[in-house]
Amino acid sequence: GGCSQTCTNTLGSFNCGCNSGFALDSDGATCNECGGGVCTQTCTNTEGTFICGCNNGYLLDADGTTCNDNNECTGGTHTCSPPEETCMNTVGSFTCECSNGYILDGTSCMDIDECSSGTDDCTHTCTNTIGTYTCGCSTGYLLGTDGITCNEVDECSDGTHNCSQTCTNTMG
Repeated sequence: GGCSQTCTNTLGSFNCGCNSGFALDSDGATCNECGGGVCTQTCTNTEGTFICGCNNGYLLDADGTTCNDNNECTGGTHTCSPPEETCMNTVGSFTCECSNGYILDGTSCMDIDECSSGTDDCTHTCTNTIGTYTCGCSTGYLLGTDGITCNEVDECSDGTHNCSQTCTNTMG
């Protein structure tokens, strides 16, 4: 087997070389287009040209040589389970993390019952919902704009009383 492109005679031997844009294969004789480092990840030599490829978690750019991170989270190719899990992109891959309002229980994310665990901020009643909670108020109170605080209703001032004479507001 001789050299595929250029051959330089040396004392008692020879060295193979390659034209510009080619590199010498590990066999020391064959030249291919992949050797010039044109591909950022993988290169397949074909006759007269080459094909770049990418490792798992990467996509080939329109330039045909550059590999970019495949954001599985925005591309919808992740295996996370919303709403319990949130997809977090990493370079070349992704991870699934428990969403707000959920906690890891072994291998899966479980809803946190903020009401029974006492982590809610409600001033009167708390109702657990999937991933969160809602506050409510006792009779005679209205939920404030913050969604947490209950404000006493003055039925005498707002005209919702049923008094025929004098109205005296009481708490609730």
